[in-house]
Amino acid sequence: MQQLDTKARRNEFQQKADRRARHHARQIEEILPIVIEAVYEFADPGSVYGSLYNGKLTGRSGWAAFGGRRVWGGYTNKQIEFRENRLGRAIARFDNGSSKSEVERQIRGFRRKR
Repeated sequence: MQQLDTKARRNEFQQKADRRARHHARQIEEILPIVIEAVYEFADPGSVYGSLYNGKLTGRSGWAAFGGRRVWGGYTNKQIEFRENRLGRAIARFDNGSSKSEVERQIRGFRRKR
């Protein structure tokens, strides 16, 4: 995993994710930038990481913490999913039919209730 702690790394992750979605996952191509931006906005500072393959960012999945709650996010060719662990059940799913307000509401809601 690589920490996405600079604008350059975030841009690299975004570009790779967009490229992969255009090629493999048209069902998420439109909502993907909104989901990524919401993660950056609502995640705990310094907690966003992107997955690596052969030492390079893939743009396919990553981890972030929300109020101390660690969440994995990634996509299939049909939807973006968030889970409490990589193999767990989905706690949120998005595709091109999802609205920006719904994405933001759900991702903001990943924070643990105190």
